[in-house]
Amino acid sequence: MKKTIKNIIKKAPGFDNLNLLRFRINYFLKDDETVIKEKYRAIFGKELNLENPKTFNEKIQWRILKDRKDIYTQLADKYLVRDYVKGKIGEEYLIKLLGVYEKAEDIDYDKLPNKFVLKCNHDSGSVIICKDKSTFNKKEANKKLNFSLKRNFYYITREWHYKNIKPLIICEEFLEENGKAPKDYKFHIFNNSKGSNIFIQCDVDRFDGHKRAMLDEKWKLTSFEYKKKTPNIIPEKPLKFDEMKKLALKLSKDFEMSRIDFYEVNEKIYFGEITFTSEAGTGIFYPDEWDYKLGEMWEIR
Repeated sequence: MKKTIKNIIKKAPGFDNLNLLRFRINYFLKDDETVIKEKYRAIFGKELNLENPKTFNEKIQWRILKDRKDIYTQLADKYLVRDYVKGKIGEEYLIKLLGVYEKAEDIDYDKLPNKFVLKCNHDSGSVIICKDKSTFNKKEANKKLNFSLKRNFYYITREWHYKNIKPLIICEEFLEENGKAPKDYKFHIFNNSKGSNIFIQCDVDRFDGHKRAMLDEKWKLTSFEYKKKTPNIIPEKPLKFDEMKKLALKLSKDFEMSRIDFYEVNEKIYFGEITFTSEAGTGIFYPDEWDYKLGEMWEIR
């Protein structure tokens, strides 16, 4: 949504600071449903059907507006979700926590290892990776983190479950695979009356030329793309894929649809996150018939 606003501003003739201020005020005064409908129309070129949602993206928007369970807020919190995961599958799958801070100035970098990851618990996109503390720009990192702490991610995407998360900074151990961030295995799980349907989204090179492979349960490439292009070389199946799948089913079993993310490093599985509104309901499918096919697997109850 942020990019959409910027593009509108750039293209609008004579868009001075006063008009920019009016635009921002007008945006924040609008209710969630109005904003989401406008965004959906701008991205997909059609009206959002909330009365009888059919597609995957329509059902995500329906969930954002109509299905507001408190547990979504707890599990969207990158700090609190750790307790949930510990209770469901065990803390051995959690990435090592190095620190929790209310503001960037509380971080004692001298006590941190040479490599680490900093991120906020309440948003998306605030990840900062330190691969070498001797060249790490602490001032810039603190500036970015403090900015993120003041930003309520709900007002950017209108994903309700982000609104009431208490902002914190968390520091975790840096997981690496051949010197880079590891592949991200995201299990889209649809629990319906006929059983569970699973698609695996494998994201590679997330911070440098991000590509995405969409695979089925047998690790066969599907016939669709989801927002990102398919990599030229299909990633190998994780060594502990079967165990990863079982863990994903355990974490997802109480929800009609969820996305459970994992990493695998040195033959060890690590939990990433739980997502209930993938891509905020704006992820485009190629071809778009798959938006309907995945929507059919999601039985809204």
